[in-house]
Amino acid sequence: MIATLAAWTFATAICHTLGLAARRMLARLFGTEDDATLPFAIQALLGMAVASAFMSVLSFILPIGKVAVLLLAGAALFASIAFRGALARDLAERRRHLRESAPEARALFILGLGLILWCAALPPLWLDTGTYHTPLIRWTEEHPVVPGLANLHHNYGFNSHWNLLCAAFGFSFL
Repeated sequence: MIATLAAWTFATAICHTLGLAARRMLARLFGTEDDATLPFAIQALLGMAVASAFMSVLSFILPIGKVAVLLLAGAALFASIAFRGALARDLAERRRHLRESAPEARALFILGLGLILWCAALPPLWLDTGTYHTPLIRWTEEHPVVPGLANLHHNYGFNSHWNLLCAAFGFSFL
């Protein structure tokens, strides 16, 4: 569970940073003020969309393994340096909000996080996991896009961004 928590922390930090950078760049592009604070989940989902798009482009030229994760982490590091002021303000606002929340809400959050971690440690419940989800993620980790892969199994032909994120944040190369 500790390894899962560490992977989730790494993925959350990258997605949050990329989400903030994307929001700031979109605000600059459209010439709008960017003073509003998005909810954490929305900003992380925006960063997840950016990360999956980045992984999708990378998957055409290299496997989504160690090098791809290092490139993604490098992009997040560059974004955190480029938007360090906005990132510091955003994190300070989130810390303040967390400190001001009721102790019961924090306890419920920690209990929910523990429950989710416990469920993540259980074997998958979906029958498709062993038939094509896991093998497709493995292909993605070891090879760039393989032409004709759908000839082995028709579901291998679907290029899901979720599988790219699973390959990137699964850390099979460790």
